[in-house]
Amino acid sequence: MRRVLIIGYGKIARSVHAAVWRDLAKAGKAEVVAICDSSPARLSLVAADFGDSVVMQMEAGLRALENGEFDVADICTPGHLHAELVLSALAAGTHVLVEKPVCHDYLTWKEICAARAGRHVGVFQTLRTTQNVIELKRAILEGRLGKITRISVLHHARHVLNEAEWVTEYRSDGILFESAIHFIDLAIYLLGSGGLTIDAVKYYETSHRPLLTGFELLAHDNYSHHIHIDFLQDSLMHSGIQSRTILSADGADAELQFYPPSMTLLSGVVDPVNQLRSSLRRAWFLGRSLAQPRVKLAPHYAIAASLLEAIDGRTDAPLVSVADLGVTMATLDEISAGWKGRA
Repeated sequence: MRRVLIIGYGKIARSVHAAVWRDLAKAGKAEVVAICDSSPARLSLVAADFGDSVVMQMEAGLRALENGEFDVADICTPGHLHAELVLSALAAGTHVLVEKPVCHDYLTWKEICAARAGRHVGVFQTLRTTQNVIELKRAILEGRLGKITRISVLHHARHVLNEAEWVTEYRSDGILFESAIHFIDLAIYLLGSGGLTIDAVKYYETSHRPLLTGFELLAHDNYSHHIHIDFLQDSLMHSGIQSRTILSADGADAELQFYPPSMTLLSGVVDPVNQLRSSLRRAWFLGRSLAQPRVKLAPHYAIAASLLEAIDGRTDAPLVSVADLGVTMATLDEISAGWKGRA
């Protein structure tokens, strides 16, 4: 059983990570032996969920990490703390799982990659491991779409976003790394891009202070695929989400929907049977998610389990290794620099 330290016990750690590690413990693969946090209130939740023996003050947990007392560190703190904790864990010889973003700039990403020294770093870039994305990636690799020409991503979220949120408290462009990263990485992953060239970016911000709420990106990759990403997260009231991705190719187009998730191959002509099939498929995805809440844990479980398999030598790397994210981090870095340097 691998010994696991969870660093940070906020919403995502308690609602998702804790459940994933319980399932892995039942399978005899890993055991959470310590959870550390700087908040007494959150440590009381740790005690309620795992017992007093697992509770650690943040300072004590980090000292134990530096002493090499754990096999895996699962980092669930706010994003601006991730890079330093990843590097500390690697220096102690500990394998790492970390919520996205692994860091906030390309140079730090390179530093983390160089610091691995045989250790694995898995990143919870979970959109890659959702069932609809898996199905689309398989269709691409099998050649069912033909030659891909373009990907278009639309994500408009009427989402709670205010100045008190840690997402924007530490960085005015925080949504880039906490939300938009999913869709930038999705486009790069589906296209298999080894490099991205940004052609134009338009930024959207709040009126009362420089706070990034969205952007429109035009780019192309080294295979001459065209990329269009329209991302907006702009409201103080959570009233709805539009989120879809269209992949255009010479054999067939494909559409991803995310709320609820689905993947549909489009023939280019109106096909009532295909439309009905797509509607039934979306209803099945939604019904399955409602009937089996643990389905929502599947992407996190897959990434965590794959890290344990990599540690045991059964796979070469976790499903989403930090090494997979170079183009994503370079693109985010460039968009962020453009936002900071705009006139």
